[in-house]
Order: sequence, then C-alpha cells, then structure tokens
Amino acid sequence: MLLAIYKLANEGYRVNAHGCRQWAEGMGILRQVKRRHKLPHMVTIALGADWVITNGDIRDALHLLPKNKVLALVTPRESGGGSGSDATHVREAAHKHPHRIVLLDWVRYSAGRSGWFQPDGLHLTFPGAAGFARLLGRAIPFAKPGKFPNGVHYPH
Repeated sequence: MLLAIYKLANEGYRVNAHGCRQWAEGMGILRQVKRRHKLPHMVTIALGADWVITNGDIRDALHLLPKNKVLALVTPRESGGGSGSDATHVREAAHKHPHRIVLLDWVRYSAGRSGWFQPDGLHLTFPGAAGFARLLGRAIPFAKPGKFPNGVHYPH
C-alpha cells in the first residue's frame, strides 16, 4: 500500500500505512481511534498479506465498530500473488454481513496483472498502485454517513 498512499488520498481516503503491518497492529490503531471518538463512517482494512486472518479477527474488527459504521475489507494476496484462506475468510465475512461489510476483492481484481507487482507478487508497481486505488475508490460512496452496502438504511 505504501506506493499507493497518494493515489488513495486522491480517491478520498485518509491513509495510515506501514510496511508489513499485521492484523493485531491494525486493530490496535482502530481501538485508539475509537477511544478518541474519531471513527469515520467507513473503516477500510487492507492487512494480512503473507500472514493469517482468522474469522475471529474479522469478527473482532466488526465488534470494534458500532453497528452504524461500515467495514470495508480488502482480500489480501499471498506470497507469490495467489489467493488463500485469508481471502476466503474475508469473502465469507462479507457474504455473512452484507449490510455492514464492503468487499474489495483485490485478489480477483488484480488476477492476471503481473505488471502490477514486484517479482514477489505482493509489492506494488506504479500501475499496481493505481489499480489498487481504483478498486478501493469503489467503496468511497459508503464513507458518507448513512450509506450502507446493499441499500440498507440504519437503523434497519
């Protein structure tokens, strides 16, 4: 994500990126923002590349957000560029919570675009950063208070 920071900002994101950040560190940041009463309407999590995301991790993230907030989850690519159980868990959570989770399927969106990645299949090139920002930009409409996936109106 580091190479995509400015492009994501241009899409409308306030970005907090750090190389090789794992899920636990991201949840710590989310807890801090929540304690300061600064949670935006939509929180986007793009973590877990070459690591493990469990169903419990996703459930914990959902519980950190009040029900009047939206969670956007990005499917992580694994080393070499493929999909794995992490992406499966993210997709399953989005299917289970279609009114609270926006699925940003980076694994599928970037499939077959080897020019978007460094040889490790994970780290972005400039074209990959642009593609990543375009995909995440699709969720920006849900950043507006009161906007939820699948046309839901809160409270529902």
